[in-house]
Amino acid sequence: MRKLIKIILTFFANLQPLFGEEQVIYVEYPIRIIEIFLLFKTKEGIRADNVFLDGNISLKEDFNILLNGRHILAFNGLKTIINEDCEISFFPKIGGG
Repeated sequence: MRKLIKIILTFFANLQPLFGEEQVIYVEYPIRIIEIFLLFKTKEGIRADNVFLDGNISLKEDFNILLNGRHILAFNGLKTIINEDCEISFFPKIGGG
């Protein structure tokens, strides 16, 4: 039997009312970040890909995603493969002045 991969999803700022502060998902096989969006939902049951992705192929410009504290662009973006326990953090882009 394969070991399950534990992925902790954390949400910040205005994403918390939609998703809560944290969700935990388990996957059996290595998975690309883009595939994770099909595995979790908002509190109202809306699949995450509808919130974060543009046409299910690219990340909307409104968000930053960190994998274990590093921006996913430092890896392979949405194609980054998750093959071990990790934390993925979701931040809305926030401007200030």
